[in-house]
Amino acid sequence: MPDLSFSIDLSGDLRKRFSELPQPLKSHLREGFAALSNIPEERYADLATFAAEQLPTATLRPPSVKSISTRFGVPEQEARSLLTAVGLVLSLLTGAQETTPEAFADAAAQTQVFPDAARGSFLRFADSVRKSAASSPWQK
Repeated sequence: MPDLSFSIDLSGDLRKRFSELPQPLKSHLREGFAALSNIPEERYADLATFAAEQLPTATLRPPSVKSISTRFGVPEQEARSLLTAVGLVLSLLTGAQETTPEAFADAAAQTQVFPDAARGSFLRFADSVRKSAASSPWQK
């Protein structure tokens, strides 16, 4: 997949914002959220920390798809999508947005940004990130 850069305002009407996303980006995010649903919950903190450390430097030195795949047990073709989806979650949780994970999940499911089946894992991941935020380097 070619390099990807995008910005999504996570405030206001998320359904409208998500419905306006280009289809390739929606598909990329959908694949990433589907991959997240296959990550064991005990790996969530590690995944969040890894993503937070990798994303700021990703445009200078993209993380190895193989390293993401090996570390988190996802197929290589889903590794970048996973990192993109997790980055979006981190942005939601660490930004000043008024959007709740529940509102995000509703809008994302309604606009096909993630499969309905991924809602539970998304909310568990968001909760895990919130709980571990105080001790995580990406919150300091």
